[in-house]
Amino acid sequence: MRGSTSGRNSQQVLGQPVFFHRGWVAGFASYDEVQPGTGVSVVVLSNLDTTDATRIGRSLASMARE
Repeated sequence: MRGSTSGRNSQQVLGQPVFFHRGWVAGFASYDEVQPGTGVSVVVLSNLDTTDATRIGRSLASMARE
């Protein structure tokens, strides 16, 4: 399931809801993710717009779930 409200997205990961948002503006990149069922929250902020903040954030969230 995927959805979006005010730039927020949602999906299911391992049967749990995950809410996330990706952001980019010249010079900056960001990603935040909240997993209410596991208590995991991740925020990645970068002052380089070439940083893949989404990949970094999802990797960190995956490690936190383990």
